[in-house]
Amino acid sequence: MKVNHSMGEYAKNDVHVNNVENFWSLLKRGVIGSFHHVSEKILQRYVDEFCWRYNNRRNKDIFSDLLDRVVC
Repeated sequence: MKVNHSMGEYAKNDVHVNNVENFWSLLKRGVIGSFHHVSEKILQRYVDEFCWRYNNRRNKDIFSDLLDRVVC
């Protein structure tokens, strides 16, 4: 689905431009603020981590959920 900005359109149904912009903002802040340098070799791992963070941003028990997913 596309959103056409030139037509003054910023959302279609449940698809909003802000969702994508918020995700990229979160990823950029993580790279600039915490990791400082991300090699191309492991870039996908960082993107996966921030996808998980973004998808769980409203989860009040995020730390426990993360610990449940840790494999020892």
